Amino acid sequence: MFAQHRDRFVRQLAETLGCDPAAFETDMLTVVERPAASREPFIALVATLGTGTVLSVDARFFDFARSQTIEPHFRAFHSAAFAQPLVEEGKARGIALAWRGPNLAFIPASAPPEFVLPDGFEARSVGREWRAQYLESRLFENGLGEPGNTYVEQFWRSAIVAFGADGEPAALAGTYDDGEGLLEIGVEVARPFRGIGLANAVVARQAAAILAAGATPTYYCAPTNIRSQRTASACGLVPVASRLVVSAVKGA
Repeated sequence: MFAQHRDRFVRQLAETLGCDPAAFETDMLTVVERPAASREPFIALVATLGTGTVLSVDARFFDFARSQTIEPHFRAFHSAAFAQPLVEEGKARGIALAWRGPNLAFIPASAPPEFVLPDGFEARSVGREWRAQYLESRLFENGLGEPGNTYVEQFWRSAIVAFGADGEPAALAGTYDDGEGLLEIGVEVARPFRGIGLANAVVARQAAAILAAGATPTYYCAPTNIRSQRTASACGLVPVASRLVVSAVKGA
């Protein structure tokens, strides 16, 4: 199961970066130019599946990236080795940049368990009309997206929500188009309802729905977000890749 979903994930990641999928197996650093048609608006994206490292960079900074000495290849994930020097290079050119990550990417290794919701809760699937009611509150930003973010707006698809006895949402797992055949899960639990199993319940239900539709659920979190990693693991998701992103600062 893992191999099947890994192949799909790798193909999409390689397309986003503009590299040959084989570059991930080289045990070296591969620097490529970001495709103009890439679905992600990054300035630079560093990715690994655990063997080779690929660095995809905007054409304006391609020569700069190639000029950097990064050894061994996985040091590209150390901010001092590439991300921060790129930020400084952008500053010198009058372009405000910021780096974020690295993060972990998860895909399924087994079918998600069927978690029973606590007494008094029920789960339902909702769409954009329901989302619009809660978007501005930012209560469920990880699962519904950031208000005014046009990039997220085009990729958000649906959510499975756990409602309390009062009919109000307590937790949700939203989905985002993550590339061909991939749907990213973003989970959020309202603070008063944390620690009672709602995250596992909504993520597992969402992962099962995605798998039933013939797609691959993906899930991302920081290496420091231990709670989120435990949720992924409980729902049959395992790490497949790590990524670091350098982006243009909004409004700068």
